[in-house]
Amino acid sequence: MQKGRSRLSRLTRRTLLSGVGAGIVSMPYLNGARAAETLYINTWGGPWEEAARAVLFDPFTQATGVEIRTIAPVSFAKLAAQTRTGVYEFDVTTLGVAELGRANTAKLIDTYDESKIPASSLWPGAVTLNGINSHAFANIIAYRKDRFPNGGPKNWAEFWDTTKFPGARSLQNYPGRVLAFALMADGVEASKLFPYDLDRAFKSLDRIKKDVRV
Repeated sequence: MQKGRSRLSRLTRRTLLSGVGAGIVSMPYLNGARAAETLYINTWGGPWEEAARAVLFDPFTQATGVEIRTIAPVSFAKLAAQTRTGVYEFDVTTLGVAELGRANTAKLIDTYDESKIPASSLWPGAVTLNGINSHAFANIIAYRKDRFPNGGPKNWAEFWDTTKFPGARSLQNYPGRVLAFALMADGVEASKLFPYDLDRAFKSLDRIKKDVRV
């Protein structure tokens, strides 16, 4: 076998993809024509991995007999490197939508094959950019009640309004999300965010830049 593919063995890829289609494991990145008796999954670690093991990985192992081993943290650089070199450290990775878009454009992930997993057999919106949606989370706006006893900003337009709600801001160091916040603050509806209007997003960020301390 090719170096880096010694983990591949008897379970057929089609069988494994049936499990993926049922939402057992997250965003598929499967190397080679066969699946593994041991499947290596790139995860974020910590509480996220504990939850994924309880809800996704352990049920998958019970249903298929395939052992799940995890590699943390998620690394786009490792994904790109193993595709380039053919030496694979993991078979499945877990990507946010921004990184999934990058990986899909760069052809770093497998192509969704509807002949093997009909979209009608999955939940609505299950497949995005050749990945399978496995979980969701939310971002919140938080504020100090002692500074805003009558209530603080409740949406991104109000978060951007430093006249009505003066004070320092903090934003996550994650462009894929912050660009969306900037566009929504500028009046773009959430359903019309993609593809990002980068010029408009950065112009919106310029308005709040001096108030972002963290």
